[in-house]
Amino acid sequence: MSRYQQVVRTLLRYGFVDLVSQPPLSRVPGLGRIVAGKDGTAELEWTRYERIRMALAELGPTFVKLGQVAANRPDLLPPGLIAELEKLQDEVPPMSPADFEAVLDEAYGDKRQDYFAEIDPRPVAAASIAQVHRARLKSGEAVALKVQRRGIRAVIEADIAIMYTLAELVERLLPPDFYARPTEVVRAFEQQIKKELDFKLERTHMEQFRKRFARERKVYIPRTWPEYSTDTVLCMEFIEGIRLSDVEALKRKGIDPAKLARRGIQLYFRQFFEFGLYHADPHPGNIIIRPDGTICLLDFGQVGRLTPYDQELLGELFVAAIQLDARSIRQVLERYAMVEAGEDGPRLEYEINDLIATYADLPIEQIDFRDVAARIF
Repeated sequence: MSRYQQVVRTLLRYGFVDLVSQPPLSRVPGLGRIVAGKDGTAELEWTRYERIRMALAELGPTFVKLGQVAANRPDLLPPGLIAELEKLQDEVPPMSPADFEAVLDEAYGDKRQDYFAEIDPRPVAAASIAQVHRARLKSGEAVALKVQRRGIRAVIEADIAIMYTLAELVERLLPPDFYARPTEVVRAFEQQIKKELDFKLERTHMEQFRKRFARERKVYIPRTWPEYSTDTVLCMEFIEGIRLSDVEALKRKGIDPAKLARRGIQLYFRQFFEFGLYHADPHPGNIIIRPDGTICLLDFGQVGRLTPYDQELLGELFVAAIQLDARSIRQVLERYAMVEAGEDGPRLEYEINDLIATYADLPIEQIDFRDVAARIF
């Protein structure tokens, strides 16, 4: 069965007949047999947004990752869909031992035995693009090998082509004045995932952050070994510590989660306003806390950059927000063309005042920033 046939079968299973009936999907070979086997129950049991999430999960890692990226775009998608996409998780099995060995052979050839004293074949973590293995260099250092899945580039390229087809079909069905364009989501995803596939770029990011935080006692970026890193394997220092999400373990080590949260905010302020370079995927799995409270950042596949213009905008917004000044917030957004200036200005100012009333007295960890973005933009 071709990948297009798999996609069509999945879409039909979850009730998306309106998409499948449009060309080019309507011309997929064997469509009649696939339609004949459709049970038609999915659309009766779940909402459309639930079915979108379930279809993405069934279509595999590339589509799951698309959903995860889309979940961070409240400016492009409705809140109900965002809420469903946030439920998507990386639940992918590790590579087969044969594929794992093949990637290492392609990366190192006969020199693998010269570089490594041992490599654990069991991954400590597995995700859609790569998996991580413990290893030890001949020189004795404990390292982590981030190993790209065999053939993943070709799979992703094929899936992205299908995603563009689906996005264009969805746009045909949307009203002309609909505020979001699915092709924009796919385009943003394509740009991001191509960067994540570039392990040389990720190693460069790690070295940039390591240099910037070199004098910071309580922030640590793992060392990398360029001589043992390739296009498909990234060799870095193995970090032992406590997951940020394990609050009880942090407390047992005498680490105050509230103080840690404040240091985390300071850490990001430095990235935004001092470096103009920031770690763009700070979920708990990418942050390890050492027993002495040092914050260690992992996984630099997603890194954002801020121009001086961006930094000025962000700074003005922070000042206006701290002062609870709805009018200044509106004026900054209009001046930097983040919202259109015009007759809707008073309405926007009213919405901002309503947000201030909702969130002003809450601690930062209880603020729903996606709700804030959705209501303003």
